[in-house]
Amino acid sequence: MRLALKSIAVAAAALWPRALPAEPYAPNLIRNGGMEEGQRLPVVWEQGAKVPGVTCSWANEGFQGNRSLKIEKSVNRYFPIAEWSQRVETQVPAGATHLEVRAWVRARQMTKAILDAQFSGRSGPSHEWVSYIGAKTPRDRPASHGWKLYEGSVPLPQGTSSIGISLQVYGPGTVWFDEVSAYCRGPNLPPPPPSQAGKVSPDDSEKKTEEGANLVANWSFEESDDEDPASWQKGAAVDGVEYLWLKGDAQHGNRSVGFQKTAKRFFPIAEWVQQLPKPPAGARHAEFVASVKAKNVAKSVIDFQFETISGNSSHAWAQYIGAQEPGDAPVTHDWKAYRGTVELPPDVSGVRIALQMYGSGVIAFDSIGVRYVEEEKQP
Repeated sequence: MRLALKSIAVAAAALWPRALPAEPYAPNLIRNGGMEEGQRLPVVWEQGAKVPGVTCSWANEGFQGNRSLKIEKSVNRYFPIAEWSQRVETQVPAGATHLEVRAWVRARQMTKAILDAQFSGRSGPSHEWVSYIGAKTPRDRPASHGWKLYEGSVPLPQGTSSIGISLQVYGPGTVWFDEVSAYCRGPNLPPPPPSQAGKVSPDDSEKKTEEGANLVANWSFEESDDEDPASWQKGAAVDGVEYLWLKGDAQHGNRSVGFQKTAKRFFPIAEWVQQLPKPPAGARHAEFVASVKAKNVAKSVIDFQFETISGNSSHAWAQYIGAQEPGDAPVTHDWKAYRGTVELPPDVSGVRIALQMYGSGVIAFDSIGVRYVEEEKQP
């Protein structure tokens, strides 16, 4: 029976019914690290003293969820410091030697912001800078990037009874903080969960990644065009395949796209496709990043499709997700970043990116980024 091609915004729980196996990870010391809890103000987090030229706000945008802590500074001076902070009263486990802190950060023209760890205990108050966001030398430019993971580990003073995490701004610029976490580390302690450092997202305000312009429209699939995600086109209907526009499961925001295929065959191919801007003269490669979630995927491909001035068509597989050899098991994993580079034909006139499904399984795509790379000029 041929499946209807009508777009469906399905609940993610129906496709991912089983959680990944539990691991004996160290507990996160931070409460409300995703900044979602609260009414007028975020639960547990406290603003520092009011600073002229500084606005601290609970922003309606986030890396995971819908919220983050934002600090915007317009005055060109470093002191006094503006901050959001949280104090953790904790029983430091025996054998703990370090504190690991992580935060997802988005920055716009940020000259100097700090993730700061603060300690109280037998040895008195102290603090350590965990991570620096901004221009570290006079020649450096201010930091402007989409959501990016900052993390670091600092020594944990003996006799610590109270730990504070402070999200600080010194210099002018704007910064957002989300998904803050802190873990006690030691040789015999459980490790923290994986940092997911491969997760990236293009900047949704300036349409830039950290490296350069993102060419993908509606890269996080949040924008709609009637019943489909805007700027993306579905391929032909395929027996045994459902085109998915998922709601409630995403690496960024609340949406992703993908496929659910039950048919045990590779052809015909199902795909989500977008036409990209024409490469500029001198562009030789296309770099991409994509976040992917997979469940029993036999074969899926991120494909680049080319048209040339001479009228020829070609394509290049940028990424293969699935069982690559006959004896390999299908691929299953939570959100994971895939990166790669493809060569552009010399006379390329048009480029499309295609998210394709060949084999059976369930797959979701999110946070798609593409940029063109020009040939390096010889000195």
